[in-house]
Amino acid sequence: SQGFLPDTISTDLWKAHLNETPVHDLPRTLSKLIAAGMSETDAFRAATWRPAEVLRVTPEIGSLATGALGDLCGLRWNPDGQLKDTNGVAKDGGVWEPIFVAHAGDVVLAPEA
Repeated sequence: SQGFLPDTISTDLWKAHLNETPVHDLPRTLSKLIAAGMSETDAFRAATWRPAEVLRVTPEIGSLATGALGDLCGLRWNPDGQLKDTNGVAKDGGVWEPIFVAHAGDVVLAPEA
């Protein structure tokens, strides 16, 4: 409400999130911040470019520019996805979901078909 946006966005595994369905992951965290009013552009920048910039590893990491490492997480928008707050209250409206991970341009993780 005061216009202060996160500089960086990340997530970590916490014991309360173990074996949780849906999985507590970065795309879900991004979805929650977007649902709270952050623009997609600002949210994705805060999860990609900005952390790489803070760690001083740009432009090799945090970018898909020519010469970059080529790490990528493919996402898909699920309009039927549901978000839950810390009290378990559900909110409809959709969620970003991971579909693959690539490292150095090679797919290293993809859900089984």
